[in-house]
Amino acid sequence: MEGEVVSIPGGLVTEAEEQILQECNEWVQEQGLPQGESMYELADTTTGRAIAVFDLAWPNGLQEGYSQPVALLIHESSYVESAANGAGYRYFTNLEIFKQYVQQEILGVADKSLPITTQTCPICNITLEPSSRYPKYVCSNCRKKATDINGRKLLFYNISLSGGYIAYYADSNDKEEYESHDCYIDTIKCRADEAYLGGIVIQPV
Repeated sequence: MEGEVVSIPGGLVTEAEEQILQECNEWVQEQGLPQGESMYELADTTTGRAIAVFDLAWPNGLQEGYSQPVALLIHESSYVESAANGAGYRYFTNLEIFKQYVQQEILGVADKSLPITTQTCPICNITLEPSSRYPKYVCSNCRKKATDINGRKLLFYNISLSGGYIAYYADSNDKEEYESHDCYIDTIKCRADEAYLGGIVIQPV
């Protein structure tokens, strides 16, 4: 209806959040990088309508033309985070982790002797607990989407408490074994295997 006010998910909520975003922009500028766009409206590529508001965004990357779009989302809903991910943004929900990303991957000033302090899922880009042993492991949500090459969903287990690897087709009630380590997540080829000290780890190949 004409004149109808449509609420767009996301954006500033509190004064404390606004202070965080201001601090972020000031810090970014001190690094010689462009400030982000506050209250950036992400538009649907088909309709052109705004579908989410990002607290702070660099739609052309922190180094325009050389890095992916980036957004800082403070206390936003899973819908806004999903919208950012779907639009190809690398998003952060914590200012300190965002700063580490800028220093390590944009400015290249990280001390390589230090342990990894930031890590994201290679499929969906959400922030993960860092692992020097598995620098490309996928998150639990992406792991649930693993299929064989024909699109049948898979489940992965250790053979026993001592470890090992075995996989089954999810629709077989653990009766039809999948005799391979190869799997696919969003068309990306991955490998599933026994993780160190138990569990299963999946990484792109």
